[in-house]
Amino acid sequence: MNTILKCCTVLIIILTILGGCGFSTAQEEEVVESATTVSIKYIKTHYNTDFVLKNYNIEENSVFARVHLYGYIKGNDTDLIRISYDLDSKEIVNVTGPDWFINSKVIDKNAPYS
Repeated sequence: MNTILKCCTVLIIILTILGGCGFSTAQEEEVVESATTVSIKYIKTHYNTDFVLKNYNIEENSVFARVHLYGYIKGNDTDLIRISYDLDSKEIVNVTGPDWFINSKVIDKNAPYS
């Protein structure tokens, strides 16, 4: 009986700790707004087009924390674009999408994040 009580106590503590991790709603909105602003500028600078946000996912783990923004290019809402934004460095770390979009990247050695 004592072992069961100890196991239940440990389980409750672990669940409490894990449940307490994450962002509050206000923090989440701030993080997403910041990631969206940087992403829109990045896409405008590197692809000379406008990104429209549809959805997002915040990924937090012990190695890194990222916001994945899902959206499309203005005027073409059929092809999904995903932008990964690193919360620690505050930079775009990856952009994925259809080949026609990825291949349209403008290479500018003076642009930020090149």
